[in-house]
Amino acid sequence: MAAKRPDEGCSRERQRLTPLEHPSSVTALRADPPSPARGEGVGSAPCPPSRSPPIPKPTFLEVARRAGVGTATVERVLNGRGGVRPQTVEKVVAAAHSLDYPRRLPEAHRGVIRIEVILVRPDTTFFARLSRAFERIAATLDRSIAVHRTFLDEANPAAIAKRILEPEMRRAALILAAPDHPLVSAALRKLEGDKIPTVQIVTKISGTASTYVGIDNYAAGRMAGLLMAKMQRRPGKVVANLPQPDLSRASRPPISPMGGEMSGSVDDMPALIR
Repeated sequence: MAAKRPDEGCSRERQRLTPLEHPSSVTALRADPPSPARGEGVGSAPCPPSRSPPIPKPTFLEVARRAGVGTATVERVLNGRGGVRPQTVEKVVAAAHSLDYPRRLPEAHRGVIRIEVILVRPDTTFFARLSRAFERIAATLDRSIAVHRTFLDEANPAAIAKRILEPEMRRAALILAAPDHPLVSAALRKLEGDKIPTVQIVTKISGTASTYVGIDNYAAGRMAGLLMAKMQRRPGKVVANLPQPDLSRASRPPISPMGGEMSGSVDDMPALIR
């Protein structure tokens, strides 16, 4: 004798009880009450809820057939890899939508938004940590946004200016940490004229209008001069040996106000800065 499936009794019970749900069947229910011997009534186990089979996820091949393109094109569009004509992107996205593709789809009117970050001196602790910070930020962004980090020689402003004007990718925005040099400033003004969003960090390039994110170096220099002056126990001469690397426009502006604070705070204590 074949074993009865767990849901077989439930199916038969549903069929049996269906006509009794109508009020006119009360008499029949009284004449034939549920019997525990038949697995009915209080002692019967509750029937498990019926489940519809899962809907299979559309494959790249199905999307490709619907859009009339190859599977490689579908993969590039759905994964935001770029390099596909806008008309083809629209066809692939529309085909995926029609198949209820269960994933957020890229917008048909644009590809990947590429943001370039130009940094210098990867051997230093500061810029190495800054680069890792941008890497962590990039990992949290949507797949339609890509962050490219580029390290250039700060002693070669001509190369930095060329990179600003001639990127290797189609760039939507630029984040820049570079020395304040006339060539860099001219290139940055040209980029601003082209309405490319630009953010400067660490150093504020003179003659430019783009957003600067960093400390107020002038205020920092005045505070340094004031603190050094207050630490002197008696009047006298002070020699401040401040290194000046190529990326030093961020540190050069504080020198002048620092000297003013020191000479003005302590009698007869000129600041000799080299």
